[in-house]
Amino acid sequence: MTPLDGAPTRQSRLASALTTSRGLMSLVRGGSGRPIVILHDLASSHESLNALAEDLKRNFQVIQVDLLGHGASDLRPLDLSISAQSDAVVEVLHDLGIYRPILVGHSLGGAVAVHVAAYHPDLVGKLVLISAGIYEYRFPLCWRLCRSRLGWHVLGLLGGPGAVERALRLARVVSGNVRTSVNRIESSAGWAALGRAFRQSTSDAALSELERLSEDALTHPTLVIWGTENRILPLASARVFFQGRHNVRFVEVAGTAHAVAEEAPRVVADLIREFLE
Repeated sequence: MTPLDGAPTRQSRLASALTTSRGLMSLVRGGSGRPIVILHDLASSHESLNALAEDLKRNFQVIQVDLLGHGASDLRPLDLSISAQSDAVVEVLHDLGIYRPILVGHSLGGAVAVHVAAYHPDLVGKLVLISAGIYEYRFPLCWRLCRSRLGWHVLGLLGGPGAVERALRLARVVSGNVRTSVNRIESSAGWAALGRAFRQSTSDAALSELERLSEDALTHPTLVIWGTENRILPLASARVFFQGRHNVRFVEVAGTAHAVAEEAPRVVADLIREFLE
């Protein structure tokens, strides 16, 4: 694996890539102090959570990871399942010598964080789950269509990425997933990777396993943050799933949708600081 050179400082923003058994994983780190590892959403990259990361760097060392098939990480792996992402993240933590970090995961990143914590409980300190996609949900029709291989193949053939990105933004607004950034996909390989990641991470088997892990194996202190206007993973379902657990603090952020950490990064950063005090 490729080492990272130099100790991080509050001003530094060091980018690197580590070779894992699952593929090359890109990351950016900065700040100093207790380590926080941030995992982004599907169809995104570490840049989507830059505002949150910059706020947290005032108090912590922050490592932002590009999940496999996203951002600057490897697009080639055929296995982009939550299990594969989890394996790669664990190898990155070992390679960096990071022990018991706080794992912060948004949506798909939350699912990966749960998988890491459930199968490697001694490696993780605390969890922060933001609109985490870890339970069964009846997706809107547009998301069901996204499980189709043909749909992603068509996207890869639509010409310039700008038109495709605008269509993706429109779909997210319609579904309530308002966000400020979208992963720039400039090749058919990128669309194919995103399609694999979507199908594998939202399969019935994957979601069933995550629900089981969350109910039976997840014992870490956990902060769950949800937007009151989330239509992709509605607040009512999240309340049923998370509230009442002795190790979970459940917080609702009024007026935000699925991408809470992008819509209200300062609020989310303050909630994380309070949780870690």
